[in-house]
Amino acid sequence: MKLKRIGFFPELSTAPSEAVSLKDVVRDVGSSEEAKIAAYLKSGIVFIARPGIERDVLNDQHPVIGSGHLLTDGIWLWPDSLSHYVATYHLRLRDEFIDHLRARSWSVPAEIDLRSLSI
Repeated sequence: MKLKRIGFFPELSTAPSEAVSLKDVVRDVGSSEEAKIAAYLKSGIVFIARPGIERDVLNDQHPVIGSGHLLTDGIWLWPDSLSHYVATYHLRLRDEFIDHLRARSWSVPAEIDLRSLSI
């Protein structure tokens, strides 16, 4: 199964990127479901482990925010730093992705057959 992608913005080193800039989806206030979204993103399963660190590209005063790993829930793929950007900058993510999280009751499956997935 080919994974759908979310959170691959041009400003991040996790190419290939979305057509929209990270700065274009930043909001002043988060949604009422923001904490659930961030928690879901943090609980993803490592699909690709990358050695290294990621810093906040919108504010160089933030400490390390991720490792560069790519996480999955078996349907979607995202960079591990996405939860930071959601929680800190209240990113507006695609409705299709948020609907998927709701349908899963905000819970990543405990087990995923990673060998059946591709990017």
